[in-house]
Parts: sequence; C-alpha cells; structure tokens
Amino acid sequence: MALFGEKYGETVRTITIAAAASGDEAGESVVHPTATVEQLAKYSYELCGGTHLERTSDVGAFLILSEGSAAAGVRRIEAVTGRGAYALIRRRFSALEQAAQTLKSSLDDVPQKAESLQGEVSELKKEAATLRSQQAMSTFRNHLDAVRTIDGVSILAVEVPNADMETLRSLADKFREQYPQGVAVLASGNLLLAAATDLVVNRGIKAGEIIKDIGGKGGGRPNMAQGSLPQQLTAKEALEQVAGAVQRRLK
Repeated sequence: MALFGEKYGETVRTITIAAAASGDEAGESVVHPTATVEQLAKYSYELCGGTHLERTSDVGAFLILSEGSAAAGVRRIEAVTGRGAYALIRRRFSALEQAAQTLKSSLDDVPQKAESLQGEVSELKKEAATLRSQQAMSTFRNHLDAVRTIDGVSILAVEVPNADMETLRSLADKFREQYPQGVAVLASGNLLLAAATDLVVNRGIKAGEIIKDIGGKGGGRPNMAQGSLPQQLTAKEALEQVAGAVQRRLK
C-alpha cells in the first residue's frame, strides 16, 4: 500500500479491529502479537491517527454525528467518543424526557405518540383545505351573477378569499365549462389566476398577457396563467382593469 502525501516515518503504529481469535473469552479485550492479528479477519486496519490507546475498546462509547462526502470516493464520518459521547447521551435523553412530558407519554411510547399526532394534524389539514375549498366555491357561485359580456365574451373578475392556487384553478375550470367564450381572472391575497377558453384565445386573448395588463407578474399557457400582485397594487384595483384589458386585446 502506498500513501502519497502522508507524513509517516519508516515504522508506523497501526490499529486493527479484528474478529476474536480462538480461545478468547467472550466480551474480553485481548492483545495479540502482530503475527496472530495478521491471520484474523479484519473489520478495520488503519494507520494510527493519534488515538494513543492500548486497545480499541478503550475508546468506549462511539456515537456517529454525521456522515457525508468529503471528496470523490471518500466519505467523512464525524463522531464523539468517551466523555463527549456520554455528554451527548445525557443531552439526548433529556430531550427525550422533555418530549415525553410534552406528549404526555412514556419514554418508550414517544415515537408512536408523535406518529399518531402527525396523523391527526394531517387529517385536520385535509379538513381545513376542504372547508376552504367549499367556502371558495360558495363565494365563486355568488359572483357568477356578476359576469359581464363584452363583444360576445363573458368576463368574470372576482376576489376569492383564503383560496390557494389549486382551488383557483378548479374554479376557473368550472367557469370555462359554463362559458364557452369566457375570460376569468381570480385573485386571492396577492395570488392571481387568469383563464380563457379556446374560442377566446383564437380571438387574441392570452391569459398571461391579461395578468401583465392589470399590473401583475407571471405567465403560463395561453388558456391559463398564474401570477402575483405587487405590494402596491390591491386585488380590487387589479380586477377593475380586467374588462378594459380584455376589450383592448380582442380581435
């Protein structure tokens, strides 16, 4: 073995972790002559890195903190041993006790309790999303009466509070199903979504251009685009410009 760049003398101390030799007592640390060790199956055989120990068992507790890539084909492990390892164990045990108190469970039941709570949170998030979607749909239906027509094109510009982009897309699809020649611009907070039917796209309307015409930023396909409003522009101010923007771009 050649180790270029390493600074070692002609004689180098090595550390070997090997399988137990026949005759060794179970659980007992044994120092064998080099000739004997060379014949044993080795788990690790390293140049001495400054451990200054008589045997590897003197390391005591050994806890890996992290593992990652140090270079091509080289992995780096960071660990603590001895007193540092025991200090880490105390800190982690203290954190586990605190978690158990917060979760009102025993130490052994902390993983199951945490997993159960994550399941409950996930279900609550789904229920909240469903309620927001239903609320958005109700608001949307109430505003369908506000659809106005310009040169044969049905236009809906409405703010839908507490709706995410997925909900806005769903509402836009429902609008296009009901209005074959229509343009809808929906806003929620600073979110914007513009949608146009294919018949309207053929007349020169592109969803992304409508978003930019009313002061928003974003883009997407000609029949559907999403974006956002700058801080200085409110949703109400932007939506008031939709009808004029559509009229200007109609062929």
